Amino acid sequence: MLALAAAAACHKDTIVTTRTVTAFVPAACGVTAQAFATYEPLGDFEPPQIMPGPQFSAVGSQLPQLDPNARELVVSASQAQGRWLGLAPIAASGDVDVMILPEALSCALATGVGGSGARTGSTLAAVGTRALLVGGVSSGANGNEIPSTFVVDLETAAATQLDQRVDLQTPRSNASVTTFGDGALVAGGGPASPRPTGPALGTAEIYSPALGGFDRSTTVKLSEPRAHQGAVVLAGGQTLLVGGSSDAAGTQVLSRLDEVDASSLQASEDGLPFLTVARGDPTVLRLTSGKIFVAGGFDGGGKPVAWIEWLSSDFMSPHPMPQQLMSGATASAFAALEGGGVLAVFAPPVGAPADFENTWVIDPNGVPTAVAPTPAPITHPVFFAGSGGAPVLWTGATWLRWQPWTATFAGLSVLDAAPANVDDATCSPDPGLALWLDVAHGTVAGLRLGTLNAYSPLQMGGAVDIPSETAPDRIPGAGVIAFDDGTGSLTLAKQGASVFVTDRTYADVSITMTLPTSQPPLVVLRDQTGAEVSVGDPQQCPGLLTTKGATSLDVVRAGTTVTWSVNGGAATQCTTALADGARVSVGLRAGSTRAVARDLFVKRAGEP
Repeated sequence: MLALAAAAACHKDTIVTTRTVTAFVPAACGVTAQAFATYEPLGDFEPPQIMPGPQFSAVGSQLPQLDPNARELVVSASQAQGRWLGLAPIAASGDVDVMILPEALSCALATGVGGSGARTGSTLAAVGTRALLVGGVSSGANGNEIPSTFVVDLETAAATQLDQRVDLQTPRSNASVTTFGDGALVAGGGPASPRPTGPALGTAEIYSPALGGFDRSTTVKLSEPRAHQGAVVLAGGQTLLVGGSSDAAGTQVLSRLDEVDASSLQASEDGLPFLTVARGDPTVLRLTSGKIFVAGGFDGGGKPVAWIEWLSSDFMSPHPMPQQLMSGATASAFAALEGGGVLAVFAPPVGAPADFENTWVIDPNGVPTAVAPTPAPITHPVFFAGSGGAPVLWTGATWLRWQPWTATFAGLSVLDAAPANVDDATCSPDPGLALWLDVAHGTVAGLRLGTLNAYSPLQMGGAVDIPSETAPDRIPGAGVIAFDDGTGSLTLAKQGASVFVTDRTYADVSITMTLPTSQPPLVVLRDQTGAEVSVGDPQQCPGLLTTKGATSLDVVRAGTTVTWSVNGGAATQCTTALADGARVSVGLRAGSTRAVARDLFVKRAGEP
């Protein structure tokens, strides 16, 4: 049981609200009853120290430490056989459900999702606290069939097969699935067939959690038919459809974009740019800066597209020119880096030399640089989000984790007895959870690697461990970005070079640091649209970079206001305000001169 205590405004006595916390463990990955559990409440406050216990099997135990202001619950259960982890949001009212998975061990969350045979052409997407497996075709001993949509509840581990009455009105394969309002938009695609022919579909359907299926009273008409498109959710909640093909087979590739508005349920191509290179099945990423990155995919002849290109967040501003990168690669995968920029890996063409440059970092200015190749061969690369600014890569046979401060991949310890079967249908509901369709076994499988999230604490007192809790926005190195283990100093030597605290976002926050050389960095507060307030910028927060004799810097964000002070002196207010209620990530950036800082502390200013 979870007892939440809150003092009512008109009462002296504390009012206690009792809510139930229920942990759910999939049958395929059960936890032992003797494991000791830890229940850690997180929110916009510095959390108290939480002691382990009670036993995981102790049903009905009181958990008075869970504060009513908590917004996330992290659960861990440990015993000699291993550890199980769970992460769930805490709503303002109601009970709390949390799914527990074994750490670093693949687990089947849903079985029998393939029909009578291998399910192909499906899309797996995370939508709030659910994962949707939508569309495709199943070809097996019983002939070709149209598989049902499955909904996996990521709080209770329940997998629901939608009844035909609330499933897709139009069966489709190779469609896109994106968050849309409080549900999902399933757009375009081709007819559900193992050998799709004819035109692509020009409609989209809306999944509604409240209805428990698709809203059969509403169909969105796209600006033009398309299948095999990329899709991304914009900062305003609209879905952007990118490229694809006008035919179901993927031979008539498109360069047009289409924007679907979640409020009006209207699609429009008006005012949107064209891709420089038409392509089907592209990777489309919304970067931390708000820019849209487009890469990979195939041309009308089925050959991989080697061009990478960018679109500005308003589709109007200048952006880097498209570039060719690793022409001839047989497969590719791309991941947005939390510090900024993009990580890219490529499967080599037949006959490629042993030193084939299969790993690249593309900085926020669009400049690609080759780094050390992966320590394992790449055949079918797939990226999953990873905590600590470290995307997780499935190479086609093994797991690797990116190391942002060394710009290398390292082996990831996964306890599976046999290699995973990761299909093209994949998603990352949170940075510590990977989900994929296992076609060979007809399951949706999951791998829990951690529980870091927007409300996670730093070390006691808000101390930031630079090497493990920040990520650079480009390849670190002398003359660019460097961290000195001996002195604990961070040097930002190139104008614009930045590091950001990973995983966590903040409401009201205080930031303090020591300035060993009186050369302060810009303190960047970046909201989830990519908009920034840079403390020290001459237009936004003037005066800081010209301050003489500064040995310490304090920055405070309270509501819409941002202030700064040096050496414990009077606070100066920035002229540019943050949007009310905007959550921000915290970064340090070099201004016009080299900047040095150490002893960085970032503390949440909310009350528990």
